[in-house]
Amino acid sequence: MTTGFAASIIMSPAEAGIEGIEAKDKTPDRRPGALVQIYHRSRRDLKSQMILRIGQCIMTCPTTAAFDALPKAKRRLKVGRSLRLFGDGFQKRDEKF
Repeated sequence: MTTGFAASIIMSPAEAGIEGIEAKDKTPDRRPGALVQIYHRSRRDLKSQMILRIGQCIMTCPTTAAFDALPKAKRRLKVGRSLRLFGDGFQKRDEKF
């Protein structure tokens, strides 16, 4: 599970938890989903933990996918380049300005 070993930031590489469950009509691929929240004090370490957890705990399972649940967020961590080889047709190319 993506949130394992993350109950607290103390002695853990990041704090994480299940924020909620999404109905299949709320996800881009029309499958039920879970909202996972990951926290770290440092943006660099948060990005690293997101890449590790998404890459090792979600994308390695053949029936899973990861989507951005905050498309209008003011600040972003771009992790797509590091995870792009797991695409299932719902990924998109991110263009730099």
